[in-house]
Amino acid sequence: MCVHDCVCVLQLLFYSVVKTLYTLGHSLSLIALSTSTLILCLFRRLHCTRNYIHVNLFVSFILRAVAVLVKDSVIFSHNENTDCSTQPSLVRFTLYIAKCMPMSVSKYSVKVLLR
Repeated sequence: MCVHDCVCVLQLLFYSVVKTLYTLGHSLSLIALSTSTLILCLFRRLHCTRNYIHVNLFVSFILRAVAVLVKDSVIFSHNENTDCSTQPSLVRFTLYIAKCMPMSVSKYSVKVLLR
């Protein structure tokens, strides 16, 4: 039983380290993207089509980082040491969306075509 407990403790430690690292990574990314977007928007000499495209790309990455940080704060708000293996898998969710999305898009396409 001791071996099983050690494995559980090591897994919990691994999951907490991974959570801390990717939260730190998303936070640093959010800071860097916000700073670069601010610089590109404030300096008039940097306004051009290429930079507008980059600003839009940066804003989409900012929104994604905010969404990840908010999702993690909601999921892990009840217990800081939640085992990540008990949480819904992103892979399973992605596969579910990939399976259901073509059906809903095709139904919507048929409804639009039948109007």
